Amino acid sequence: MRKILQRGAEAVIYLEGNKVIKDRIKKTYRATELDDRIRRLRTRSEKKLLEKAKKIINAPNPFPSKEFNIIEMPFIEGKKLSDNLDNFSLDKQKSICKKKLRKNLTNY
Repeated sequence: MRKILQRGAEAVIYLEGNKVIKDRIKKTYRATELDDRIRRLRTRSEKKLLEKAKKIINAPNPFPSKEFNIIEMPFIEGKKLSDNLDNFSLDKQKSICKKKLRKNLTNY
C-alpha cells in the first residue's frame, strides 16, 4: 500500500514499505515529447546527485529503475533536518551545519 508523503508541482513522493518512490508528474500543457524529455533529464540529474551525495552524507542510494520518470530509494528513518533546523537558535543552527559538514567531509 502506498502512502503519499509529499505532493508538489513536479512530483508525488510515496512511501511503500521501506521504499520511497518519487514519481514526476506528467504536464498536460506541454507537448508530450518535450514533457518526457524534461522529466527524463530532471530525474536523471537528481539520481546522479543522490549517488554523489551518498558518498559524502547519509543519503538514500537510488535503486535502478526502468521508468524514466521515477526514482526509487530506501526509506531512511529520522527527522528531516529541513523541517527541524528552524527550531534552534541561529548559533545552534550554524553549529549543527558545521558539525554535519565536518563529520561528512572526514568520512569522504
